Amino acid sequence: MHRRTTLLALAAVLALAAAFGGSAAASSKPKPNASVKIGTAKVGKLGTVLVDKTGHVLYMFAPDKHSKVACDSSCQAIWPPVVAPKTGVAKAVGKAKQSLIGSYRNPVDGKRIVTYNGWPLYTYVSDAPGQAGGQNLDLNGGYWWVMTPSGHYEK
Repeated sequence: MHRRTTLLALAAVLALAAAFGGSAAASSKPKPNASVKIGTAKVGKLGTVLVDKTGHVLYMFAPDKHSKVACDSSCQAIWPPVVAPKTGVAKAVGKAKQSLIGSYRNPVDGKRIVTYNGWPLYTYVSDAPGQAGGQNLDLNGGYWWVMTPSGHYEK
């Protein structure tokens, strides 16, 4: 009898959640925060790639393997990660897709790094806005490639 009462109570809670706009998981999705923006720009022969709010090209690091932050502290001195906002997630602008933006915890400093399609995003200290000098470099233990608005990297 106790099991049936529990199941009925659970069904009632789920019905109320559906009636008031969905599940708890849907309501807990982080909202975009415009303090950190991920946008797009055309860069030479590379075409349209991701950039930060200052126009610096954004890169992915192959050893991150689409699932973690492999760039250590000496690596991050050359390839600074894009730090996520304190609340919510970075905001997509231009041709960037909001659905591909997320974040991972940075093992170096504990802050969150902005991700795009699961890849942590970095800038390159030698680049000026609109430059992609880090494209296809084998540096700091792996290759670096620019990210496209579709969430793929450009080799």
